[in-house]
Amino acid sequence: MAYTIPPTAPSPRPGVVTAGAGLVGLVAVLQLLSALMSLIVAGDLGEVYEQAFEGESGGDTAVSVAMATSYITIGINIIIGAALGVLASLNAKGKQVARIITWVVGGLYLCCSSVGLAFTAAGSAMTSTGDTGGVDSAEFERLMNDLVPSWYSPMSTTVSVVSVIAMVAAVILLALPAANVYFRKPVQQWEPPIPPAGLS
Repeated sequence: MAYTIPPTAPSPRPGVVTAGAGLVGLVAVLQLLSALMSLIVAGDLGEVYEQAFEGESGGDTAVSVAMATSYITIGINIIIGAALGVLASLNAKGKQVARIITWVVGGLYLCCSSVGLAFTAAGSAMTSTGDTGGVDSAEFERLMNDLVPSWYSPMSTTVSVVSVIAMVAAVILLALPAANVYFRKPVQQWEPPIPPAGLS
């Protein structure tokens, strides 16, 4: 009778896959950390915006938009962190679909993070040159220093930079040839029928 041989046992997980999945997990943790930091200082930032735009035309609207953007960003960071955590686990288990999704998400993440860092740098430059949309730059900087914890800005930038570096490394590691065998699905092998006993 014909039967199939069970698929061969999965190959041991290569170090590059372990490292790549670990880096994706690190980015997930950093995203959640970024959301937590932003949540901690959200009230302080709101106070900065309220005082900075006090008396300005459309100031209330500007404050509302700024705070809504902050909370939306926090929510997005939580979703991305959770999704990356799942991808890290699936990559460690050798799921090919997860590796492909990681490449796609990784590329999008790098684009968005690079744009975010560029906007942060541009915002710093605008503040230093006094171009803050009608708000006195010196006053705005004083409010930031007085009301927002001093650790927030450097920590936020550090988390963003480390996340970008970790994601680049993860995408590269998961694309290396050493990872291909681990992600290749084992194929069942077919064996021809065996004649009944006593028949030749």
